Amino acid sequence: MPLWQCRMRSPYGCKPPPHAGRVGQGGEKPAVLSTCLQFIKACLKPYPKALLGLLKVMARARHASRWAREWALVRHDLDVDEITVATLLYDVAETLMWCFAPTLALQVRDMQVKDRVLRSQVAQQTIYNITLPTLQLELIGGRQGPEVRLE
Repeated sequence: MPLWQCRMRSPYGCKPPPHAGRVGQGGEKPAVLSTCLQFIKACLKPYPKALLGLLKVMARARHASRWAREWALVRHDLDVDEITVATLLYDVAETLMWCFAPTLALQVRDMQVKDRVLRSQVAQQTIYNITLPTLQLELIGGRQGPEVRLE
């Protein structure tokens, strides 16, 4: 199921129309994507720096997915779309922290700004009491569905 079909239950009504195209395959509907972005902006309105952090993570994930897709095409991989989606999902834990725990994510960012040599996992362990890769593995492990390769 395409990502846009995951309907969000919210008072802001971030529900794409049934005629929307498939995201990532040239059928994006700007109205659908802008509606979801408006929902995120409304949720993070009290935290403008958190919104900026989220947008940076999303831009980094999109950039990485483009590179991964290009390399998969060069290598003639059979599952180019799976590689692209997996690359987009790599930063899902950080994205969730920026969306649902913006003050904590800002604390991690501030720690790293103050101490440039501080490793991100040390800051995450200090603030979240868990590292993001560990959180991501826990999120994957708790879901139901087909088997996932964790290498």
